[in-house]
Amino acid sequence: MANKVMKASLFFGSSLGFGFLPKMPGTWGTIPAVLIGIGVYYYVTDETLFRVCMLGWLLIVCGIGFLVLPVFYEFTKESDPKKFTLDEMAGYFIVLLFLGRNVPLWFLSAGGFIVFRFFDIVKPPGAWFFDKKLRGFVSIMGDDMISGIYSAFVLYFAKLIFLR
Repeated sequence: MANKVMKASLFFGSSLGFGFLPKMPGTWGTIPAVLIGIGVYYYVTDETLFRVCMLGWLLIVCGIGFLVLPVFYEFTKESDPKKFTLDEMAGYFIVLLFLGRNVPLWFLSAGGFIVFRFFDIVKPPGAWFFDKKLRGFVSIMGDDMISGIYSAFVLYFAKLIFLR
């Protein structure tokens, strides 16, 4: 039974296994969130319901992350397991939650992905604090969620400038 729990935890905690792909686990781990975002954008045409769906996905990945992160600690022996990529999904869902459906799909998916990955790698103020000064679940999830907020602001202003 314990082996099944570990396998399931590693599968879900690595964004359906994407975090175990070679090199750049955070980039790979964001892709399922992009695909979920595209699906929800396509099928949910109401702006409010879209945001509710994104909030729901954010809460789901945070909840699963809270449950499976201890397994990653045990499996990897790392304080911030790189193959645990639900934090990337949470950060990307923040972008979708803030921007909503009032931007073109290409802007939301491709722009959101690129800008979010930039801020997740660079670790701007706030995200840096969560990453370097805190520990545990709050640190791991928090830096990516702060990066998602930065990304949403940049994309919001890019929308105002370039998508009139």
